[in-house]
Amino acid sequence: MRRKNKILFGVLVVSVAIIILLSNFYFLLYDKSFYVSEFSKYDLYIEKWDMFLDNMFDFFKGKAELNPYFNERETSHMDDVKDVIHGFVVALQAALVVSLVFGFYLLKDKRKRRKTIVKLLIYSGGLAMLISVLFFVLSFKFEWLFVNFHSVFFKPGTWIFYEGDLLIKIFPQQFFVDFFSRVVFVNFIIGEIMLIVGVILLKFKNLLRLI
Repeated sequence: MRRKNKILFGVLVVSVAIIILLSNFYFLLYDKSFYVSEFSKYDLYIEKWDMFLDNMFDFFKGKAELNPYFNERETSHMDDVKDVIHGFVVALQAALVVSLVFGFYLLKDKRKRRKTIVKLLIYSGGLAMLISVLFFVLSFKFEWLFVNFHSVFFKPGTWIFYEGDLLIKIFPQQFFVDFFSRVVFVNFIIGEIMLIVGVILLKFKNLLRLI
């Protein structure tokens, strides 16, 4: 690869890894079954939880106002959460655009197309697994990670609530531990599958003819 193509390929690898991570986050964020499982697991009871989740999902997507379940401080924080989610969605969309543009450019050379695809699978899958391992290690210091995440994305004091507040009852810290763990696990599995497929294609070169 020429120097320019190497740089573009490196950006493409990072973009694909970002897509994998943020897509996992996005799909789990709107996975109603996950919330129901958590509510049952930690004995969380919400009257008409189905309507509650539908409203919260629509609120995050900017399709509805948040129903008055929460007090003023909680509602303000949910507005901030919606802004953070929107930022992640914009980052995901940007990564998709970069991947499409750079991918099209790098794959237009038919002579190197197969080799590029294999390398992309291996490097992006490996990076996704590396990110997952890093997050897994950080999960042992989850409280530190949780605090610093909120310190970066939220204004000081706006994300701290009283024990009796509804947000704390519905979304205890263990909920976020489980959410984080699920995203990291699925991210690792997807990266592993990509890496294995890439290695298989590299080892059995006849399979490359199918691409």
